[in-house]
Amino acid sequence: PDVYAAAVAIVAPSNLETLLESIPPYWESFRTVFYTRMGDPRNAEGKAQMKRQSPVFSADKIKTPLMVVQGANDPRVNKRESDQIVIALRDRKFPVEYIVAPDEGHGFARPVNNMAMLAAAEKFLARHLGGRYQESMTEAVAKRLGEITVDPKSVVLEKSAKDSTEAPAADLSGKWIITLDAGGQQILIETEIKQENGSLTGSLLSMFGGGSIKQGVIRGTLVSMNAIIEAQGQQVPLLIEGKLDGANMSGTRSGGGMPTLPFTAARAK
Repeated sequence: PDVYAAAVAIVAPSNLETLLESIPPYWESFRTVFYTRMGDPRNAEGKAQMKRQSPVFSADKIKTPLMVVQGANDPRVNKRESDQIVIALRDRKFPVEYIVAPDEGHGFARPVNNMAMLAAAEKFLARHLGGRYQESMTEAVAKRLGEITVDPKSVVLEKSAKDSTEAPAADLSGKWIITLDAGGQQILIETEIKQENGSLTGSLLSMFGGGSIKQGVIRGTLVSMNAIIEAQGQQVPLLIEGKLDGANMSGTRSGGGMPTLPFTAARAK
């Protein structure tokens, strides 16, 4: 608590118990590893360890002004993790600022969101550390910063991620059009998904070639799919993870030695 003058927490866990309740489907095989490292919630000793190591239960000891940054669709560190620490600090009337991008996941992939977040962080750090910051920004970045800045007074704790992920799996089967945002260039991927209970398989087709969904899972509305695409004679592994909202989906595509890209998707008509 006495080392730093200010801090910016980006997609940071605050409560290890709720973090492990909401781990994405593709991490399920590592659950025993997490229990070993973080504590096993199935026994009293493990629960005590998790509580001892969770920042939210030591929020009364925090002395450093904090900015919290979160993607609303983060499948790894659920938004509830950030909400909890913001509420804990707000309720003790401690300085906390909150940035939430509704179209981001684990980290910000869209340039305008990144620029807005960095502008806010630079101003925040300058205020608490002293020094300069760049006040000017483009109209688009200024508009976006206003949209993703959250008043801590308005934050309420939503339904737990455990309740969300344990809900019956939504129906993802059928044809989808995935649109990748590659720095202003849109890349369309025609996708056909087959669903059996919560397991997903299927096929992909883009301007680079075809591919397949080898293994995918949907829990509640959280989706993750491990895919392979054929590009110039090579097989490129991809991880597609996002959140389903009715006939639409949003999230990120990563892997294959390429930068993480945001995507939106809609059912094909």
